[in-house]
Amino acid sequence: EIYIHTVSNANERYEIWRRDDEYYSYENDQDGWTMVSCGTVAGNGLYNQTKIALPVPIYAQALSNFSLYVTLLSGFIVYGRGNENEIVNVENDDLMISQGAAVSYPFYALSHNRLWNGAFIYSYSHQPSSRLLDEVIDFSSTDCFPSASPSSSPTLLPSKLESNNPSVEISERPTHFPSDIPSVMFSMNPSEYPSERPSNVPSHLPTPIPSLLPSFFPSNFLSSMPSFIPLLMPSF
Repeated sequence: EIYIHTVSNANERYEIWRRDDEYYSYENDQDGWTMVSCGTVAGNGLYNQTKIALPVPIYAQALSNFSLYVTLLSGFIVYGRGNENEIVNVENDDLMISQGAAVSYPFYALSHNRLWNGAFIYSYSHQPSSRLLDEVIDFSSTDCFPSASPSSSPTLLPSKLESNNPSVEISERPTHFPSDIPSVMFSMNPSEYPSERPSNVPSHLPTPIPSLLPSFFPSNFLSSMPSFIPLLMPSF
């Protein structure tokens, strides 16, 4: 387990990288670093420990040097300021943690002589498994931050390519914009509501029911279906 110090009280995305050597000259170079863990952690805010439960332990051999890069993608991680005349940050009979560097995510601007402001929970064995010592799982190709829910705002622009897996269910929210070009075929299921944007192309077939009111502008052509009822008001 790793405990970090963050000013955030929100869910934060984290990444942990490892390099089996000293980090000097590789603070701004991803080459040689392996992502060993990533995910989301709930921040506990300033002056409180925030626990990162590692899905896979980080192993190390005795008398070996390796570097860890622990970062929040938001940058809201707290560290201390060290002294260039001192190398060791803290040590005990098992571990020695030296001063490090503060790096902008992922491998950009940095500041030297920075102190780790967290905690490592570890265990050791006098007869460790050689398989575990050599096992370093690379999380670089892992989807660390999958979406928790589908989008509540689907795209307004449909794809220009046909789907390989079309939906088998009818949409609950059909489009509310009718086509600018009227259909050539009659609809088997006409809409119960009139269109908000009627067609600008006249119908090819005349209406079977004549108008009850005469037109103020007489037609220049004879009607193919004249009315059987004489007009009360002749056309002007």
